Amino acid sequence: MLTIFNRCQLTVADNNQDLFAIRQALSGAGIPCKVKVDEQFNNSHNRGAGIAALAGEKYRYIIYIKKQDYERAKACISR
Repeated sequence: MLTIFNRCQLTVADNNQDLFAIRQALSGAGIPCKVKVDEQFNNSHNRGAGIAALAGEKYRYIIYIKKQDYERAKACISR
């Protein structure tokens, strides 16, 4: 079980395709993950959101894994 005390951030995906590919790779390696959706670009008060907002990206996906799986997960997604 992933808790705030035993997890670490693996990476951030900027779109659904990247998120799907990362989750598939982790699942294939048997590494559980948790995804937090960051709605930073969907906030109307954030006028300086940058290139991603102009390109239509509204969300970022922060992927967390267990700290003990970090090295294996990093190797898994870097292939």
